[in-house]
Amino acid sequence: MRRPTRKSQKPPARPTPRTRRKTHTPQMSLAAARRLGLLLLWGGSLAAVAYGLHRLEPLALQAQGDGPWELHWVDVPTSIDELVLDEIKAEAERLGPRPLFGAELRTPTLCADLKAALEASPWIAEVWRVSKQADGVVRVEARFREWLTYVVRNDMGHLVDSEGVRLPRQAGAAYLPPVESNVILVEGVTSRVPAVGVAWEDRAVHAGLELVKYLHASLPPGLRDSIRAVDVANYENRLNARDGWLRLRTIHPGQYISWGLPPGQEYDIESSAQRKVEALWALYRQHGQLPDFEGLDVRDKHSVLHRVSP
Repeated sequence: MRRPTRKSQKPPARPTPRTRRKTHTPQMSLAAARRLGLLLLWGGSLAAVAYGLHRLEPLALQAQGDGPWELHWVDVPTSIDELVLDEIKAEAERLGPRPLFGAELRTPTLCADLKAALEASPWIAEVWRVSKQADGVVRVEARFREWLTYVVRNDMGHLVDSEGVRLPRQAGAAYLPPVESNVILVEGVTSRVPAVGVAWEDRAVHAGLELVKYLHASLPPGLRDSIRAVDVANYENRLNARDGWLRLRTIHPGQYISWGLPPGQEYDIESSAQRKVEALWALYRQHGQLPDFEGLDVRDKHSVLHRVSP
């Protein structure tokens, strides 16, 4: 009898592992969080440093002491001398809150008070910036009014800048700067003299100043020394239609040159300002000086006219 054969037993099958559900790992989020934390820490550090410096500034100023501070002007034009700067400082002390220059450096309103006081000076057109430093220096950046010439009215010369603003200087006509000082005066003015720090309103004065600026920039040195003043008495033909709106008074007593319209306003009516200068320069070179001719007239487009003495 055959023994019953046992069925070959297979090893039991391992249970199939369950497929794990894919989940999002927090690794990327943690890295981003770390970076964000570092940025926040860095930004917070900068803010803390800035705040600390802001808090330390009053302490630094206080550490300087309560002594006097020093005014330092930035980029002062060469035409503004020490005498003018001292005058501006004295005016600021008089016009500003008292005591201004005796105030402590740590005074909260020091810069604002100083700016307002300086802007009241006729020598200053605009104050751009006032800043104080821990070393006791207060820096002032401003635009000064630089003098151009004297406007003569009733034998009194009044110093003005290129915009016609009257500056705090005046002198009798007999004591005005000589020719060697390179000052071309404006004469023949009949309008009211403005207050110091206020501009002349007379169009004739401004026309004369425009011609003064042009002559300063255009005349050769030798010819330049022969011109003493710009006369505006006949501006807009107030006296007559023969002599021209503007005239030049020379170093020769009683000699005037009929110039005519202000520079840039010739409008093809008369010779240009450049042509007038060229004509005078040719006459100067021909004679070795500006000749003492009567009735010189440079308005003609083709030649210099003059009257011949009998």
